[in-house]
Amino acid sequence: MDKNQTPSNVVPPSSLVLRNKQPSWREWRSVSFKALIFGFFLVFLALHFADPIRLVTADLGRHLKNGELILAGEHKVFTSNFYSYTYPDYPFINHHWATGVLFYGIYRMAGFAGLSFFYIALLLCGFLVYFKLAKNFSSFSYAIFFSVVALPLMSDRLEIRPEGITTLLIGLYLYLMFMYRNGKISFKHLAWMVPLLQIFWVNTHILFFIGGFLVFVFWLDAWLGGRDKKIVRNFFILGLLVAAACFINPAGIKGALVPLTIFKEYGYRLAENQTVFFMQKRFGHDPKYIYFEVLAVLSIVGLVFFCLRKKLRASIAEIFLLLFFIIFGLKTVRSMASFAFVFVPLMSLFCYEAVGSISKEVQRKVGLGLLVIALMFIGHGVISAKSFFSPCGHLESFVRMNGGSPKDRNFMYLMRHPEIFSGLVPGINGSAEFFKRLNIQGPMFNNYDIGGYLIFHFFGQAKVFVDNRPEVYSVPFFKDVYVPMQENNDVWHKIDKQYGFNVIYFYRHDLTPWGQNFMVNRVEDPEWAPVYVDLFTIIFLKRNEQNKPIIDAFELPRSMFSVSQ
Repeated sequence: MDKNQTPSNVVPPSSLVLRNKQPSWREWRSVSFKALIFGFFLVFLALHFADPIRLVTADLGRHLKNGELILAGEHKVFTSNFYSYTYPDYPFINHHWATGVLFYGIYRMAGFAGLSFFYIALLLCGFLVYFKLAKNFSSFSYAIFFSVVALPLMSDRLEIRPEGITTLLIGLYLYLMFMYRNGKISFKHLAWMVPLLQIFWVNTHILFFIGGFLVFVFWLDAWLGGRDKKIVRNFFILGLLVAAACFINPAGIKGALVPLTIFKEYGYRLAENQTVFFMQKRFGHDPKYIYFEVLAVLSIVGLVFFCLRKKLRASIAEIFLLLFFIIFGLKTVRSMASFAFVFVPLMSLFCYEAVGSISKEVQRKVGLGLLVIALMFIGHGVISAKSFFSPCGHLESFVRMNGGSPKDRNFMYLMRHPEIFSGLVPGINGSAEFFKRLNIQGPMFNNYDIGGYLIFHFFGQAKVFVDNRPEVYSVPFFKDVYVPMQENNDVWHKIDKQYGFNVIYFYRHDLTPWGQNFMVNRVEDPEWAPVYVDLFTIIFLKRNEQNKPIIDAFELPRSMFSVSQ
């Protein structure tokens, strides 16, 4: 037989016919079961991510006003604090201007309810990226289990903020770079996607520097890990592209370098920027701080086992990523949620690798056990409103506002009343409507928390004394003016004489000692008349001829106020 002749019983490779193997009933059952579990978990997760908009204390009002003015062509929004009459020319860099435009566009199209659903969808999209990465590292069971474990912390920061964008972008960066490092995608995908994402990031949130850090970590991993020189070179090129992308913002080089200067001493202590240990000491009844510490320790243990199984040189990225997000979370409680999202894929990887040496049957049983435990946690969260895994906890007060009783604080009640977890908190705009209806005029004194709310409702009618952007006010302003004028009546009268306040607009639940002291003093002050109070705010008017008709019609009796210890 000719050596080039194909034997009759052999099919040439070119004529091979690939037939799709039909999945067995067992495989169909498994896929359907997983889809059912995952679909229910996404609904459960959406309820955790749902949070009525507390506009009184949120940054959202200012973001919306930023977007409105930017689209109207107002350029001062980028460079000066023109919302305030105390520091109108104080220079600053608006590093999240694009977020305002995005939020305002959604608000114009769909209102506050649309904003709520958009933000839930944003967080869910972020979660799906981390979940997909976790599933690629391990299996469905591991990914679900650690998603459930991280759930109480993932749902810690729910106010509509630019941070939601950062959560999604961190996940996308990790997914893309892990996939490239593991040979699943080509560099050309990274070379155009990541720089474009970085341009978006630098204009939406101050934490855009994390993007450059992540690229640096993977470059270091490739270099120290002895990976292919091409991978080392490509990550270096990607780092240069990301660095260049940071300069594409309205402030140019100043905008690119703003993270180096913005995290400074403000003169005003922000709760969200405090350490876990500080907040744990102050609010020891809140279990999320000890829970974060437990997850941090468990993840370090998982990392140790992972490094023992793998060569240390092959684990550089995992080591740096985990330690960075643990330290970031410990240093500022606002970053605990970021740690929780990253925890899901990393712990899935660590634990899956740890059982890699045991038999396939035991591995299958471990996966099944993790899935059962996850379902038990979810079930307990559905049945018991007091469960740490229940979505009902942070919505309790809103159930009451909606007319529900304590027995209604459960999963099924929330499913029947989606209005509870979307849009504005009921009655939140009552004080603003009162203020506008009576055409009350400034100058206005307000506290820090309510600044964004006042900017949203009254910019053009009245400017604020202060708002919740500490970086646009000087340290002496907070230390020598804002706090002392609430602590000391003599200082208050001095500042009142300087600015000629006509109205005091205060968030009632200001928990600072000076804020509580100030409200008590004003209720007892004969020069000021309380004319409006609700669950969120209190308004005082100065006793003068201008305000006399309003005071005569709406003054509240002092007997309705009391001081509780």
